[in-house]
Amino acid sequence: MTMDRTSDAVDWAAVWKARMTDNQRLKGGTECAALWRDRKAAERYDSHVSSNGRARAMATLGLLQVSPAMKVLDIGAGPGTHAIPLARMGCRVTAVEPSPGMADVLAENVKAGGLGNVAIITKRWEDVPLSGLDGPYDVVLASLSLGMPDIRAALEKMDRACMGKVYLIWPAGVTAWEQNYRDAWPILHGKPYVSGPKADVLFNVLYQMGICPDVRVYRDEHEERFGSLDEAITHYRPMYSITTPEQEVALRKYLGRKLDRAADGLTMRGVSLMALLSWDVMTSRLQG
Repeated sequence: MTMDRTSDAVDWAAVWKARMTDNQRLKGGTECAALWRDRKAAERYDSHVSSNGRARAMATLGLLQVSPAMKVLDIGAGPGTHAIPLARMGCRVTAVEPSPGMADVLAENVKAGGLGNVAIITKRWEDVPLSGLDGPYDVVLASLSLGMPDIRAALEKMDRACMGKVYLIWPAGVTAWEQNYRDAWPILHGKPYVSGPKADVLFNVLYQMGICPDVRVYRDEHEERFGSLDEAITHYRPMYSITTPEQEVALRKYLGRKLDRAADGLTMRGVSLMALLSWDVMTSRLQG
């Protein structure tokens, strides 16, 4: 089928950039990766999401066409949420993680697992040259790690690094944690929270690049566990851009209402709709 994309009135890459920039400006112009520069913050993240995160990771991997001995590029690998189970399957994994603190936790988790088939690159994806990769890869995965304003350049590089399938996981709508931001931001900062771009924009960027991805939308149930309210505040303080004592008092009140209480501590639960966009680099091209 031949598609005419030359007359598209909307530059979707520009829409993505504008929405991503507005979202990052709300947080002082910092990228998400900046939250995990500090190793202790990265360790807290790994600890709080590890139990639920493992189950979610395995569910996600069940949606991908991955088999042992494949070469996999994991962009925004975090503490190894997907990289470690992929390595345990027998895949050769290149994990790109821009945050030094998170990369340290990833390296520690790889070592603890006795895994010799994970290579870690501590750079932003935008700064990784193709010549510095062990490509081409059978699978390229970017799960909730598309915080780059110049999304078209990032996607083009992923496509060039792959000889098989590219998988992107990105919110299909407002996530549970963004809804929390929307509820709390006016109280904390006196202005509304601005969400970043969603999967609809991502699909249109790919389409204008001549790529027609498969799309699967699914429910993602997630939780974060804490031993105390103080522990939760320490974890969420940078996410809510808390800089004053007054803001911290307001955050304490908000979390006190929002967190579920149990004998073993506190839990933040949520359900979000996620979109899995994927394409085969050899067969998913639009003509024309």
